[in-house]
Amino acid sequence: MSIVLSFRGPSSSASPAAATQVTAKRPGIRIGQKAVSALWAWKTRLRNRAELRALMERADDRMLADVGLTRSQVADEAGRPFWQG
Repeated sequence: MSIVLSFRGPSSSASPAAATQVTAKRPGIRIGQKAVSALWAWKTRLRNRAELRALMERADDRMLADVGLTRSQVADEAGRPFWQG
């Protein structure tokens, strides 16, 4: 897909046939899509971390022992800011 931009020079008496046409291939679309994709992936990671921390907080001591964690380790992990892995 391409965009055609028409604009006239400084004089307003120029005819439409004399208008300059510029064609752009829209490379900014790909950059925008990558940025949105990266933000979506970051949001998904944050949500997954929050869910995992909530599950660990609700687990009983027997379950935590099965995975090799102590209640204090879970409390430390749950207290971390959301942006830290």
